[in-house]
Amino acid sequence: MSPSFQPTERPSVARRAVNATLLVGGVVLACWLWWDWWVLECHRTEPWRAVLGWWGDAVALLWCLFALLSGRANLSLSNIGPPTTPFDWRRLADRRRAARWAWVGMLLSVTADLGVTVSQAWADRRGEAQSVAVAGEVLSAEIGPPDKHGVRQVRLRVRFPTPDGPQAGAIGIRFDAGPNPDLSPALTGWLRRAVHGGRVPPNPPTVAVRYDPGWPGRFWVDDTTWDDWTFARFFLMILPVVQALWLLMDAPGIFRGVPDDTDLSAMGPWAVAIVTLPMLIFCGVLQRMGW
Repeated sequence: MSPSFQPTERPSVARRAVNATLLVGGVVLACWLWWDWWVLECHRTEPWRAVLGWWGDAVALLWCLFALLSGRANLSLSNIGPPTTPFDWRRLADRRRAARWAWVGMLLSVTADLGVTVSQAWADRRGEAQSVAVAGEVLSAEIGPPDKHGVRQVRLRVRFPTPDGPQAGAIGIRFDAGPNPDLSPALTGWLRRAVHGGRVPPNPPTVAVRYDPGWPGRFWVDDTTWDDWTFARFFLMILPVVQALWLLMDAPGIFRGVPDDTDLSAMGPWAVAIVTLPMLIFCGVLQRMGW
């Protein structure tokens, strides 16, 4: 019986460079699309949560970059060419072992990412339950384009007092063309003048602020709540779930036997980056367009 493993010629150095450039370019584009939102969320959470929350994605991207640069994966829908090296059972065993360890490491990283995501939602809920109410001052407002329903995303920068001194931070809120029951009439009117006038008017209003005493960077204005889901937040919350499901679907191939190592890069643990990065870019474009 002939073995199922058939090594093929590895991609050329030029091909590997092109593959790595495409990956790095996609990462840069995704960061540009989501940067403002990511910075906003990172300031609203403890540093350890932010670091662990990005651990799984960083590991996925590093594995993908390593696979592309080493020639173990190729951004191609077919094999590069016919077998050019003899079958080597020892090489196959080493590659299987490495792929299994990589898969286990990826699953642990994605599990940590998912755990931190759930932990962050719980921290928001708990922080709101024990929040302290104070009067805050609006410092600035960045108003995004309207979506198909006329709703705009507003990045509101607010300063408010705490026992440790004044705290300044930003929060994302939704602003509707119609009624805004979660916002005070003063803030609603000020934002409406900004939308109609094309620029932020002077004399910003005072707003009611509720902040988490355990982490004052996590705060809310007026009657907004911790579960005020935006499209961006909902998408990033389910992203670790998509990554975990893809890894589980990849498990039979990894533990039964690895296919050709120069095939489509989605055939290994680097699949997480290849699958989720286009989704991240697509949804980032939609968000930039106001959807």
